[in-house]
Amino acid sequence: MINISAIILCKNASNSLERTLKSLEFCDEIILADDGSTDNSTEIAKKFGAKILHLPPGLGFAAKRNFAMQHATHEWVLFVDSDEVVSDQLVQSIEKSIGSELNGYLIRRTDIFMGRKLLHGEVGNVWILRLAKKSAGKWIRNVHEIWQITGGIGKLDGALQHYPHQTVSEFISDITMYAELESKNRQQTQVITFVQLILFPPAKFVHNYFLRLGFLDGVPGLIYAWAMSLHSLCVRIFILEKYEA
Repeated sequence: MINISAIILCKNASNSLERTLKSLEFCDEIILADDGSTDNSTEIAKKFGAKILHLPPGLGFAAKRNFAMQHATHEWVLFVDSDEVVSDQLVQSIEKSIGSELNGYLIRRTDIFMGRKLLHGEVGNVWILRLAKKSAGKWIRNVHEIWQITGGIGKLDGALQHYPHQTVSEFISDITMYAELESKNRQQTQVITFVQLILFPPAKFVHNYFLRLGFLDGVPGLIYAWAMSLHSLCVRIFILEKYEA
């Protein structure tokens, strides 16, 4: 048997954390990397035997993950966010596959929004590297971070079930937060034009809703496509705002 350390990045996640922790009971170690929670997230984690790691303030998302990974006891590390759940099929696939000559595994993430699994559009076919050997590489990018590793990478069956937005208003709030973070990454290299402000956001909607078949996900698919169009607009507005300042 191969031992696995699970790491959860967390900030004020008491509404969803217990479900996440229950899905990680197959792991040999659970680390809650807490980013200054003011609710009872750490108390919930302790009930499941998780180790509490307090993240230094001011780190980007990649730096948070790299810092937490240094504290993992085992070579194999599984990263799960506090709004994600490891499906039973994924657990079985991990236990069956881990220990091969590969250094990491891609996992499919499925978003559940407004009570519906989204099978199309922006999040309809997302594969992310979340299980790998900690010695194989590191996380990069301050936002929308990726795990960059060397060696062979496989794919696992099952899914990470993602419950990212409890309400539409929470979704809009998250969009503006991530758009501002993304704008900081781009503002040194991207020049925003009037044409971009007019064309890019609606083009994003058309791409997700029609070309990527988001309309097949019903009303949740429609709202998601419009929300990602708003994200595209906000990124460019924030870059323009900082440039003009």
